[in-house]
Order: sequence, then structure tokens, then C-alpha cells
Amino acid sequence: MYEEALALHRELGNVYAEAASLNGLGDVSLYQGDLAAAREYQMQSLEIQRRLGDKRGIAFSLRMLGRIAEKQGDFVIAREQLVESLELLKEMGDKEGLADSLEGMVSLAAATGDCER
Repeated sequence: MYEEALALHRELGNVYAEAASLNGLGDVSLYQGDLAAAREYQMQSLEIQRRLGDKRGIAFSLRMLGRIAEKQGDFVIAREQLVESLELLKEMGDKEGLADSLEGMVSLAAATGDCER
């Protein structure tokens, strides 16, 4: 369904919805274990979000990219992306988004053996 929606949004020129469809495809790919595809979809969405100046969309894509990087074992990149997501969400006062990104930081801390954090 996301693939069909993506094609339709591209045809209609609805870039906001295109970015959302790419996020959805990235989520599905992540949960199916296809980390390369998940990263590619999220990177495409992030590019659109940055172009649009959509801070919430940028923060969401960064959070997902951080989680993907963690699963790929790239903990430095995962931390950078999650921290950038947190900064944007804090700036916007998005408490729900902050909680989600903090959950990503908890997962990263556990993955790196930093259980104190």
C-alpha cells in the first residue's frame, strides 16, 4: 500500500505525502529486517523533509535513521542522529516525539553496554 501511495503522491506532486510514504516504507523495511532498504527510504524522506523545512518530519526521519544505524552496529552515527532528533523535538516542545527519541537513546545505551546511562 505504501508503494502504491508513493507512486500516486509522486504523480500528484504531493511532496509532504511522498515523504510520509517513504517513512512508511522505511518502517516496514526495518521491521522486516531489510536495513539497507530502510535506510534508503528514510534518507530519501529526510532529504525531502529538509528541503521543505519540516522540523517534525526531519526529527522523525533522524530518529528512524538512528535506530537503523544502531541495528547496523554504527553506534557513533546512531547517537549523532538521535541527538539531532532530540534537539529538534525539544526546540518544538514535542513531548511525544521526545519520548520516542529518548527510547532510541535508551536502546542505543543498552546496545553499547552503557547501562548506567
